[in-house]
Amino acid sequence: MNKLIIYTCSPVNKVYAQKILLDKLSLKYKLEIWSKFHEDHKYYKNSKSYKFNHANYKYIKNNYDLYSKLNKIKKFNPLFLYIDYNASLDFIFLFLLKCNNLHFIVPPRRTPFIYKKNYANRFIKLFNKNFLYLIKILNNLIKFFIFDFFNKLNLLQRPNIIFTCGLLGSKYWSKYLPNRIVITDSIDFDYERKLSKKKDNYAVYIDESKLYSPDLALINKKNYSTVIDQQKFYKNLRLFFNRIENTYFLKIIILCSYKYDYKSRKIFGNRSLHYGKTNELIKGSKFVICHQSSGYWQAIYEKKYIIFLTDNNLKKYNQNLRIKYNANLLGSKTIDTNDDIRFINFQINKKRYDQVLSKYFLSKKKIKYDKVIFDIINKHYQK
Repeated sequence: MNKLIIYTCSPVNKVYAQKILLDKLSLKYKLEIWSKFHEDHKYYKNSKSYKFNHANYKYIKNNYDLYSKLNKIKKFNPLFLYIDYNASLDFIFLFLLKCNNLHFIVPPRRTPFIYKKNYANRFIKLFNKNFLYLIKILNNLIKFFIFDFFNKLNLLQRPNIIFTCGLLGSKYWSKYLPNRIVITDSIDFDYERKLSKKKDNYAVYIDESKLYSPDLALINKKNYSTVIDQQKFYKNLRLFFNRIENTYFLKIIILCSYKYDYKSRKIFGNRSLHYGKTNELIKGSKFVICHQSSGYWQAIYEKKYIIFLTDNNLKKYNQNLRIKYNANLLGSKTIDTNDDIRFINFQINKKRYDQVLSKYFLSKKKIKYDKVIFDIINKHYQK
């Protein structure tokens, strides 16, 4: 059985593994996953059977450890896949290495929503308003500058193949890797037209595990909650759900990831909880309620109306600002938990939805990632 070595900067959870086809790849190849996340990392605390277990894990201590391991495997010509939801500085590090016979394949989740051409204007507008967001923008500017600089000096590793999606993704990566990109549809969508078996008249709320955020655990924060006051936030949420249900005569069901295992449904007013079925249940829903979780992307594909919900307790980490940005992306407006919801206009801006799908998520030829990834791997081992 041939070996696949996969390096990722993201925790390898069940949902992530399913999207990048690790479950199917593990049936045909011997998987070895290099990860910076130890199995007892706080990220997995309170999770619901979260970690993908069908692979041999090797813990990467730091970038030097990664560099050492890469040098050791060069002579064996393995298929080395760099797979990550969000390209980090490690991504730049890998590109700078002059290691022979290494492939880098980044699965197409989406093209980044914020591009370099927008940074200058955003820097000016946010100078006195959002310091943390400015730091993030500056960090990305530095990353792009490093990447551009080494690209011009021809010092990049030049991956054999890189996946991307959307018109912007195609344009961006063609600049660095002409004739080496594969453009497919995003791996974040469920493209099957089969609806969920659930026949109830319902809307969905996409949960973000505000009680305990695994993402905060990644950066070693001491307080892992993303809301100012947990009790007030969930009380506001329950009251908002009650008003929605009474006004529009439907049920609200809660869509949870495996990141957090709720021991009780009381926090959501005893509403039904569904784990790992976000895309499936969005399909049959009347509309979607969310904050900033990427789970709402399926609603764009399904042309569902999305309530981008803000709350006073989400001012922490500037969440309300990001929620408003997501709403603006679709030509929509946010709704607060205390707003009057009797006269919501549920019409969507179909033109804007199609533009977002085309720019960030889909390929012109409607090529699916799972249709081509196995062919590429097989060709590598047939050489």
